[in-house]
Amino acid sequence: MSAIEKIENYSPKVVVIEDEQEVADIIVFNLKKYGLEVYHALTGLEGCSLISLHNPEAVVLDLMLPDLDGCEICRLIRSHDDPWAASTPVIMLTALGMPFEREVGLEAGADDYMSKPFSVRELSLRVKKLLEKRRDMYEAQSRIKTSEEKRNQTALREQTLLHEVKNKLFTVGGYSKRLELHANDLSPSEVRQYAKEIARSSEYLSSLSDKLMELGKVASMALGKTPQISNVNEIVKKVVGLHSAEASARGIKIDVKLLSEEQRVICSPQLLELAISNLAENVIKHCPIMTTATISAEVEKGWGIIKVSDDGPGLSEDAVTLTMTAYETLKPYSCSNNSSGIGVAIARKTMEDSAGIFLMDTKAGQGTTFTLKLPLAD
Repeated sequence: MSAIEKIENYSPKVVVIEDEQEVADIIVFNLKKYGLEVYHALTGLEGCSLISLHNPEAVVLDLMLPDLDGCEICRLIRSHDDPWAASTPVIMLTALGMPFEREVGLEAGADDYMSKPFSVRELSLRVKKLLEKRRDMYEAQSRIKTSEEKRNQTALREQTLLHEVKNKLFTVGGYSKRLELHANDLSPSEVRQYAKEIARSSEYLSSLSDKLMELGKVASMALGKTPQISNVNEIVKKVVGLHSAEASARGIKIDVKLLSEEQRVICSPQLLELAISNLAENVIKHCPIMTTATISAEVEKGWGIIKVSDDGPGLSEDAVTLTMTAYETLKPYSCSNNSSGIGVAIARKTMEDSAGIFLMDTKAGQGTTFTLKLPLAD
């Protein structure tokens, strides 16, 4: 198997523009042996049509053609409006071995140059090198695009947070100013209402501050290079113990389903506890009273799976989209607005940094289930 064939999920297209049929047949035959998808044209105009139709990853181009010469075709490729198409690798072929011919081809934008007669194996190897370089360029651009998308998501989240903070500060400032200027004109019930709104907004900002610190903790802990191991049952039981009093106070039952056998997953115990705890807190805060929250663990095909679910009304599609893309406050059925919604972001971030998977499934009237999937350590 050739080196080109070993490039996973990559079957590059190559256009060969060569007016000598026998030479073209040899080139096409040998390139196809390397697993390439090859198209041949005998004239420059036909070659331009094939390039436009197939968007090849490389072009093998004869310099001397009966209509458009190779240099003109190469210039057309380099002048394409699409930067990716304009950077298509070109190998120029010529029957003339004079140095100026090589210079003309390279000046026109060719990436490589070979004089006839040439070694078909050498040509194939040169095509391979150009294709590998182009693949590496594509992967680099994909990484850059992914990085830009992440930066844009971060910017959106920061804007959302700033908007939330600004709203609460506006509430605090507005009620405080009214109390300062009109305290003597307000009834006791109005004063209590204003104080209540100030307290609620302050509580929200305090919660938001705590969650942001937790999110920063996730980011800093993820920098550790040594993978850590967590005992699933131990973490689940610890989280239930932390939230049982709060759930009981709200009339919410926590149903716990542990693994029948001890299992460990690849994740920091602190991070896993933080993720499950934040999801449990979200469920408890937003569940209607006298409902059930469930925290369960199971194993499936090399994965440890922890689910945190409720039997509440569920989330709308718009709420799901916002929750998965930004720090959006979850208010589907709670009478309290003192939740920042960052708990979901913390759980999602924990899975991203631990080679895990975060899922959310919700249906109107059927509740919401958050799922954490992590590789088993054993």
